[in-house]
Amino acid sequence: MLRKKDKIMTPRERQEAEIRTIKPRGITLNLSDADVERLFTKAYSNGITPSKLIEGFLRDLLDGTQF
Repeated sequence: MLRKKDKIMTPRERQEAEIRTIKPRGITLNLSDADVERLFTKAYSNGITPSKLIEGFLRDLLDGTQF
């Protein structure tokens, strides 16, 4: 658990602290042209951007911050 000035943070406080650190990040992916095409097709066919698709995948994979 995270500590906040000698106080153990509640799950809600921890989540709020994590949400405050969300900001754009740059990651380079090495993908073929065909993989990029499939990524865009998959994302847009589900009504989301490729970035949002990858963000959701990583949150699920890492049991990450949900907001």
